[in-house]
Amino acid sequence: MLDNGLDTLLALETAVPGAARDSSQARLPLLAFVANEQTESALRDGLLNAVEGAEFRRGTILHAVKHLAKEPTPRALVVDISGVDCPLGHLENLARVCTPDVKVLVIGEDASVGFYRDLVRNMGVAEYLHKPLTRDNVARLFVPPIAGLTIDTSASRTGCVIAVCGARGGVGTSTIAVSLAQQLSSTTQGHVALLDLHLRQGTTALMLGVPPAGGLRTALESPDRADALFSRSGLR
Repeated sequence: MLDNGLDTLLALETAVPGAARDSSQARLPLLAFVANEQTESALRDGLLNAVEGAEFRRGTILHAVKHLAKEPTPRALVVDISGVDCPLGHLENLARVCTPDVKVLVIGEDASVGFYRDLVRNMGVAEYLHKPLTRDNVARLFVPPIAGLTIDTSASRTGCVIAVCGARGGVGTSTIAVSLAQQLSSTTQGHVALLDLHLRQGTTALMLGVPPAGGLRTALESPDRADALFSRSGLR
């Protein structure tokens, strides 16, 4: 009976190669395909000490599909879709060569909310980050799904308020505020809102090359209004 059972198992593994390739002993904890050195560096720094045994390869999702058609599926997979036509179609191809339990994380260049929703809600992607990547974003958004943790959305908002105050006019308060906002935007690659509370003679708009308008004052005086005046985009 034991010999017959072994023969049956060997027959199944021969007929379905994936059954042998995807054994738990052969699976990497993380396999990443990234298109360039800058992205790989940010990914490595963000995942530092969070994942042991991670493997990084240079390439895009096209290389990932080709590789995983012959090799075991990792437990977590990072793929780069930068410069790839029809990325959603290639994600479907990727699903065909991976086991269903793999956690797929995607890196790309599209920063639109609609594209993010397509990936996460419709394609089952665990998380998506657009370039350029930062160490902090990788650590905050990629590490939890890779480690099997659930992100607490109420605690994930880590924004803060920084106030720059001057004792009197002409001491450089606006210059410091504008420079700080630009530096934060560049360093974090996140959204920064700069609010000049000098409603009548504020100069931050002029310093940023934006036509000054009375939008904030109007919003405070007429809070019931909701039009394009209040939807101007600020620093990004």
